[in-house]
Amino acid sequence: MMHFFDTHAHLYDARLIADIDSILQPADNQVDFIVCPSENLETAFQTILLANRYREVYAACGIHPLMVEHITLEEWNELLNKVKNLPKVVALGETGLDYHEKTVDKELQKKWFIRHIEAAIEFNLPLIIHNRKAHGDLLEILKRYKKSLRGIMHGYSGSVELAKELIKLGFYISFSGSITFTNSRRIREVVRQLPLEKILLETDSPFQTPMSRRNEVNTPRNIVYIAEAVAQIKNTSVEQVAKITYQNAQCIYNIIM
Repeated sequence: MMHFFDTHAHLYDARLIADIDSILQPADNQVDFIVCPSENLETAFQTILLANRYREVYAACGIHPLMVEHITLEEWNELLNKVKNLPKVVALGETGLDYHEKTVDKELQKKWFIRHIEAAIEFNLPLIIHNRKAHGDLLEILKRYKKSLRGIMHGYSGSVELAKELIKLGFYISFSGSITFTNSRRIREVVRQLPLEKILLETDSPFQTPMSRRNEVNTPRNIVYIAEAVAQIKNTSVEQVAKITYQNAQCIYNIIM
């Protein structure tokens, strides 16, 4: 039996939560750990509840860059006060910058991104970062904190060069089911060039369903198809991909069992 670590799954989503007990049942390829990141204040508290209820679930609390208009500084500080002493909160996020939608002011996004960074440093937690079409600003901000910050680039879709810069800054690069898509040549090239020791796997459930399960709602069980794609790209075994990415995730999230 292979063992996997899903580093990013939105288990509170309506498409998953109604059947969550079944989804988390043991399977042939066991998902031992799942990190559930939040997108807003409500889902931050939902992730904490899920982590408290299920042994294999761990929480990450943060505000998605497209949601920062809907939280006050007072609410943010209250959330931080709650999570700082919770052992099953293993990261802050997802946070970051999203310039694709053009619906939220860039300066406001940057302000909240920096708040997440400073809290992560204070609590000695990794960041889970969302980045869409904001590579320059993202890198510039991260370089300001390069000596004290670490984290995960979630659902990576950037260039090889950017990925290598991020690794130098202490980040792991996480890949989802999008690497199985027919138009994923660029992302697959990133996978090919990066060391396996800096790669993580995520389903981003219920989104980014792998091609072989395209008509289904994505769940953490589909992590095996992402591992198979990485193994094919890197000309190694699925077992080796599962083992190394599992160790990588344990390291960045500090989950050792």
